[in-house]
Amino acid sequence: MTATGRKKKGARRTSYLRRPFAGRRGRSRSWAKLVQGKNLRIAALAAAAVAVLAAFVLLDRYIRKGEAAAEDLFVVELVDVPFWVEDSLTERVVRIAQARRDDPSCADEIARLLQRSIAGQMAWLRDAKVRVANDRIIVEGRWRKPLAMLRIGRRRFYVDASLTVLDYVPLPKLPVVEVTLGEPAPAPAVGAALQRQDLAAALAILDRMNRMDALVSPDKPLLEEIAGIDVRNLDGCQDPADGHIVLYTEDGTRIIWGARLGTWQRYLEAPDEEKLAKLYDYYRAYGSPSGGAKYIDLRPPQNDVLRPADRY
Repeated sequence: MTATGRKKKGARRTSYLRRPFAGRRGRSRSWAKLVQGKNLRIAALAAAAVAVLAAFVLLDRYIRKGEAAAEDLFVVELVDVPFWVEDSLTERVVRIAQARRDDPSCADEIARLLQRSIAGQMAWLRDAKVRVANDRIIVEGRWRKPLAMLRIGRRRFYVDASLTVLDYVPLPKLPVVEVTLGEPAPAPAVGAALQRQDLAAALAILDRMNRMDALVSPDKPLLEEIAGIDVRNLDGCQDPADGHIVLYTEDGTRIIWGARLGTWQRYLEAPDEEKLAKLYDYYRAYGSPSGGAKYIDLRPPQNDVLRPADRY
């Protein structure tokens, strides 16, 4: 009884002492969690405030830096830009011409350096002249008009009347004739002259047609109807009886030009001027270089336009 009673009493005492102790520990943990949560929220709000303040400081510095840069840069003005020149080309000139105005007194030196940079980096603009007036850079020159497009490997290039190679950019306002050369050529250097007899022969005809369009057909240029010119048989190197130079219209009609310019006597063909007149007379008469024809042969020397064979 005594042992049992002490045991039970001890058990009750033990149970009585644990309950208050366990309650205080639970309340302490709850207060700790509450305080810790408040501290975390305060810390988060403080961090957010610091981040917002830092963002405003950086934004202010960026705006001030942009304003300073805008004040230090010249405005670039391009003079007499042809209608067919795309914005990508004019923007390229602007990027080259942008210069910092460190010393307004050396405007002539800035103009000279910029003129040299444009000449070295922008093959599209020849005989570039640069003038600096107040806060403005004035750039003028002659834009190279591409007459032909070449495919060499997977790359495309333009070539102007002087055989100068230009990098390819889309020119939707200017139809450019594709030239099919004879032997394959290595990739040319942009800005350099591509000296090839077959290319020169093709460009001579295209240049003559370009000038003829300006004289007799400025509103509806014949060159816009020409898709390509094939000079693989130049001087009859593949087939003497076939046309040495052949043009193709957009609908696939063959225009047999014949010998290269200046060699018509050697092959008993019509003079070059007569060939050109025939072609443009036919163009005016039928409204297109094909007019439903299978082909047009300009080689026979005669006054009238050779009537091409019917398609059927």
